[in-house]
Amino acid sequence: MTATEKFFEKQRQPAAVFKHALLASYVAVFGTMTSSQSAGNRVWYIDGYAGPGVYDPQPGDAEGQVGSPVLALRTARRLATFTKNPRSLHCAFIEMDKGYAAKLESVMAERAFPGFNYRVLQGSVEQHLDAVVTEVGNDPLLTFLDPFGTSLPWAQMKKTLFGRPKTAANEVLLNMNLDSLRRIGGLLGKSDTSSPGDQKTLARLDTFLGDAYWRDVFVKHYRADSPGSATVAALEVAEQFRMRVLRETGYRSFTVPIRRHIDHEPIFLMTLFFTYPVAAYKFADAASSASASWRKSINEEERRRDASLYSNTLFGDDFNVQTFEDKWKRNEELLQAEWEKLIADNIVALLVTRAQFTVLDHLQEIYGPTLGLAREKHLRAAWKSLANQGKVLAPPAGPLWSAVIRRATR
Repeated sequence: MTATEKFFEKQRQPAAVFKHALLASYVAVFGTMTSSQSAGNRVWYIDGYAGPGVYDPQPGDAEGQVGSPVLALRTARRLATFTKNPRSLHCAFIEMDKGYAAKLESVMAERAFPGFNYRVLQGSVEQHLDAVVTEVGNDPLLTFLDPFGTSLPWAQMKKTLFGRPKTAANEVLLNMNLDSLRRIGGLLGKSDTSSPGDQKTLARLDTFLGDAYWRDVFVKHYRADSPGSATVAALEVAEQFRMRVLRETGYRSFTVPIRRHIDHEPIFLMTLFFTYPVAAYKFADAASSASASWRKSINEEERRRDASLYSNTLFGDDFNVQTFEDKWKRNEELLQAEWEKLIADNIVALLVTRAQFTVLDHLQEIYGPTLGLAREKHLRAAWKSLANQGKVLAPPAGPLWSAVIRRATR
């Protein structure tokens, strides 16, 4: 294996950086936004595929990577120490693997702070979810589902999670595994799928997505001799699932692709299902910050790789820390300028057919391809630029999600 191949093998790490940064940020946002809807500012967080809490160190790493339960613990500590209006984050960590569950119990016991309300439940999500959600009652609940392959059955997801009282703050964060969709969907390209193993695998995805409708969707877009078509097909299946959720439950969704590297195909779709419109705006900001952490992580991995490859060559001085830091800053400046221009162009396009509009009502159109990359500060910069050109009225000083963009009168 070459040095470059080893480097890209380690790109699981930057992908995890993105996922964990997004999760850590949004759990705190959800807790802050919804805690007033319960007695004692109580908010619940269910982690359906919790893992061991801390993973074994990879070669070259001083310590193991922390998992989602430790991130939730850190968020709970931060919310509990708010000077004004502290929040209480109650956590339920569900883990099927007995060894992982035992390790997670140990990690939590060692790291938990006094008053932290949590439990570790060994077993399947299907086994424990109904009881935990019943205990939650009408308190705000964020459920995180990050399975290795497919998640819990659609019937249970619909009834237990999306079927909660309409008055309860409720969101579901599902990390859809596109690699699994590609792999399982690829079975449909075989001349014979009658083997018990293939049938069992296909049936498992039927159960997760609700029924076999996804098979026709995948086959329509998939060509065995066209490698990229599997990704197109998987993304279309994910889109149809999101539309099904909206149609049958009223929950809208917002997706953020997760990649191992900037030039790679997405391996996951982090998907937030919500009913409160502001959630999409806040999630977009969280995704933007996570994306910046991810790009920074990739930049650091590339610096380490190139420093190792070229340290004893004539080009060694070109791969020092400062060189890569300067490169990172230049690239970020170019990216943000590009985003701001795209957002400004989208605003102008929207104003062609209307004199004004609310940001939240047109979030997708405003951000366009920058959705999940840009955030409020980029929107504000684009808005100010248009105001300076006399095309719109200036933005307000406060949060922009409820603000109205108005065409300037001449």
